[in-house]
Amino acid sequence: MKNVFLKSLKLYFFKGTKKREVIFKDHQTDIAGPNGSGKTTLFDAFTWLLFGKDSHDRKDFNIKTLESSGKNIEKTEHTVQGVLSVDGKDYDLRRVYKENWVKTRGELELTLKGHETLFYINEVPRKATEYAHEIGELIDESLFKLITNPRYFANLNWTKQREILFSMSGDVENDFLLDKISTIQNKTEIGGLINILNSGKDLEKYKLELRDKKKKLKEDLDKIPTRVDEAENSKPEEADFAKTEETIKFLADRVGKIDEALESASSAFSEKHNSNQSVLSEINTLRSKQQQVVFDANTEARTKDFESKSGRRDNESKIKEAESRVRILKNSLASTQKAKEITLGKRDALREKYSTVDNSEFTQKDGQLTCPVFNIVCDSPKANELHKANADTARETFNKKKVEELETINQNGAELNQELANHEAEITNVNADIEKEETLIAGLKSQLDAFPADEPIKELTGEDVPAFTELQYQINILNKKIVEVKADDNSLLKEEKQNLLTEIDALKKILAGKDQIHRLNERIAELNETGRNLAQQIADLEKDEFAVDAFNKAKIEECESRINGKFSMVSFKLFNQQLNGGESETCEILINGVPYSDANTASQINAGLDVINVLSKFHGVTAPIFIDNRESVSNIIYTESQVINLLVTNDKELVIK
Repeated sequence: MKNVFLKSLKLYFFKGTKKREVIFKDHQTDIAGPNGSGKTTLFDAFTWLLFGKDSHDRKDFNIKTLESSGKNIEKTEHTVQGVLSVDGKDYDLRRVYKENWVKTRGELELTLKGHETLFYINEVPRKATEYAHEIGELIDESLFKLITNPRYFANLNWTKQREILFSMSGDVENDFLLDKISTIQNKTEIGGLINILNSGKDLEKYKLELRDKKKKLKEDLDKIPTRVDEAENSKPEEADFAKTEETIKFLADRVGKIDEALESASSAFSEKHNSNQSVLSEINTLRSKQQQVVFDANTEARTKDFESKSGRRDNESKIKEAESRVRILKNSLASTQKAKEITLGKRDALREKYSTVDNSEFTQKDGQLTCPVFNIVCDSPKANELHKANADTARETFNKKKVEELETINQNGAELNQELANHEAEITNVNADIEKEETLIAGLKSQLDAFPADEPIKELTGEDVPAFTELQYQINILNKKIVEVKADDNSLLKEEKQNLLTEIDALKKILAGKDQIHRLNERIAELNETGRNLAQQIADLEKDEFAVDAFNKAKIEECESRINGKFSMVSFKLFNQQLNGGESETCEILINGVPYSDANTASQINAGLDVINVLSKFHGVTAPIFIDNRESVSNIIYTESQVINLLVTNDKELVIK
């Protein structure tokens, strides 16, 4: 078993303690003093050293030591250092909480910029994560809380307490539980439950599935009576259906006889009517032929008229084409004349420019050569000779440029004259084409009088077509063969038939109730059968639920027996009996049969030690137990763990014994 032993603890400016060192004895150390003397501070220091929390599992608590005025003591390192012996190997642990004072540029005094925590193991600095990891290797934090504080387990939520206890009870074999509950249920039924468990399915989830299925089945079952009532209420009134069927048969026979009489009267009428229809059909055929011969005559007349007027249409079309060509030629003529005017304007401007250039002469500034430096007449022969040579060169350059410019003007003028000649030729050609087209138009128009006038053709009627008159003669002969057909008065028979059919329909509605009642009776029987099936399914599910409850109860009783067998003075109530016979989960600590909450302080502390002993044995580790209010207990039960008693005494200061 791993043995964690606290050998010493040093506090420097931790909470209200400025400096204190405690050396702990091998098995039991008493720390005595009045209230507020720092007993609990030692426990807080120990838990803060290991996990950064106080003994109440709080991270945010005031670590700093205050002055009498209540102000923080600045620039102080708040330190807890302790030596732990784990299976004989010592670990020197130190945690330091310090202010981070920084001198910023331009400031004379240091400024508090926050806090930092430093960690050391055997005087070697560690990062926070490294420190936490190594402490976790020595002892798990959650386990440490359970085995160092006698009241910690009792203050947990009951569900967490159950979880911890069941983790110590060990696995209970399904076959073992099957044997145990075989007197309640036969093994065949329980065997189905075991198959569910062996499949890896969670029993609680299976139980919820059963509950949900049963709920749905009950909802469906509850609807059955309502649906049966609806079917019963939908039934029509009972009637003498046999007598109704006989009456319908009698009335139907009478309708059949009326139909025979109407059919007989109708046959004579139909014979005459059919004869007339045959004659009318021949007449209609002849009238169709009349329409056709008139149509053919009009078609032939329109064809001849079209052929006779085709020459005039061709002539008019040629006139329109020629007139269109004339319009195009005249537009082209106007464009060419406009271009000619522009070219004439360019030639006139070029002639004026030629005259200006041709009349231009080289001119030289008169006077003597003047010195640009002294502003006097230059008498240097060499300078005057150079001056004269420059003037001659300028004159030659002027005359050469003049000749070149006049040649360019002449060349441009020749091009403009050629352009004007082209315009004149184009105008002459277009005028000739216009004259040719107008001559053609005049000739075509003179030919129009030789063609017949374009007047609408007269529409022919039957009177204008001899074949139509011949067909009308045949129609008149057929019209004389049509005879008057008068139907017999069968209104009374028809009225009687309608009345009989109305009466039959009313009786059939009554008779339909027979089939409706039969269908509804079948529906009611079907609903009742469904209800029986649903009730059987619910009963089967309730059997499964009972088997699950029996299995769970057996498992709880076995676990409860195993768990309670581990403790010397406490036991645990793990389920409550409900009024409906069911059971609900719970976890209540009992001290010799008395609920933990009703026991005195001494019993509660010893109960906590009993729990610690079992947990330490199960996990194979012991750690220092801090027992607060130790003065309330005259004797504590034996424990292999190190005990640190915190006692309230009348001593004026803290005493370590």
